Amino acid sequence: MKSPRGIGIESRGERRRREKEAVAAWGRVLDRRAAVQASGAGFHVDDELREFLSLYNDRLDADVENPTMPFSFGIMQGFLEMRRDGPFASYEMAVERDHAYSVGDFVEFVREGRCQDAGRARLEALPEGVVHNFTALGDIREHAFVDTDGEAFAVSGMSLIRRGSRLHWMMIGGTVCDLAEATEKLQAFYRHIQAEGEIVVNRDRGVDFGRQVAAPLGDLDGVWKTVAFGLFDLDRMTHESRTFARDEGQSRTMVSDDPGSLGIDDLSKATPAQIEGMKAFAARVDEHRIVFDVAETLFQLPAYFAFRIHLVREVERRTAAGRGAGRDAARVLRAPRDSRIGVRRIETLEILNLEPGGGTRSYTPPRFQVDVGGFWRTLRPGSIGKDRNGRPEPGRTWIDGHVRWRDRPTRTGVVTVKAPIGPALKRAESLRSVGGVVSMTVGD
Repeated sequence: MKSPRGIGIESRGERRRREKEAVAAWGRVLDRRAAVQASGAGFHVDDELREFLSLYNDRLDADVENPTMPFSFGIMQGFLEMRRDGPFASYEMAVERDHAYSVGDFVEFVREGRCQDAGRARLEALPEGVVHNFTALGDIREHAFVDTDGEAFAVSGMSLIRRGSRLHWMMIGGTVCDLAEATEKLQAFYRHIQAEGEIVVNRDRGVDFGRQVAAPLGDLDGVWKTVAFGLFDLDRMTHESRTFARDEGQSRTMVSDDPGSLGIDDLSKATPAQIEGMKAFAARVDEHRIVFDVAETLFQLPAYFAFRIHLVREVERRTAAGRGAGRDAARVLRAPRDSRIGVRRIETLEILNLEPGGGTRSYTPPRFQVDVGGFWRTLRPGSIGKDRNGRPEPGRTWIDGHVRWRDRPTRTGVVTVKAPIGPALKRAESLRSVGGVVSMTVGD
């Protein structure tokens, strides 16, 4: 007896129609991806978010049901939304709002203690699921943040998104240094550990450690590109994960105090090598504390914009999608209008503070505590875990345990921000000519 048509058997016509629909769906996925990539404001911070986005979509394409995601996904997934089209899945950016600000005036806001709660109220009031991108105006090298050990960090931008009581954040900037000298030290370090047998060069994987370089941030000479990201608990006002990565040209060197960065799923089952690795990582995070001092300071940016709201002006900036999108123009034009943004409207606070003398100012950063009572384990995309209170948590689950290597001595000392007066005066003249805001402040 023949089986009735349609029960367990697919006709040739049905198979062709399904294949045709799949081809069309994949085309729509690629069109939307091209549009999202071309729709950023074009600042360092939103470009970096899109680099992470592209990486995760590549992993998703390799295995849509069970993708192997890098450690960073556990934090950076907060900036993304998943969209499905037929048998395919793709990550896209969550809704973005763009801001630009003057570092000097923001530092004055922080120094004056205008924000008594270290920005908490405004962070909790951020619309849930909306990315807030903040970009520093001008030459960021002129406003480097310097700690008591002399390490200088220039910040280009910060992205924040609130998911419930948790703040996902990413900062991009870099250590201010002589890149040629830093490259020499970097290559000498790799030669040493290779000679000691601590690392094996595998050219088949495309990384030649003898060719690693201290890579610049865009076209900024003297700034070693560094990306930091983390997860912050707004209820407890504590860090749950902190990571920074330096760009070495062919790859990035990542340092994190998160057990997940070394593949630890259960503290009780961690190997001695993993424990020693986490201790070393935690020490290095502490060694470059200036990176996180700056990040914690930038948590006050939403409060700063609220305080200066009467001076905020909207500046239009055309995106790659609005300029034609280059080789992806055809795909961008085919994408739905909601996924291609031709013009970004940047909420801008361009205020120049002129301070007599050298323009050097100091402040004490918030220096929040780090949670030592457990950590997050990242789950497969689309999975639901539980937070520390047993409530549903998309994409991860809380693992109890004493993360003792995170318990570091509290750092003291101030952060100094240098602002050369010469370039500031020239910038003031430019601002006044276009009706910008220039204020004179008296230093300590």
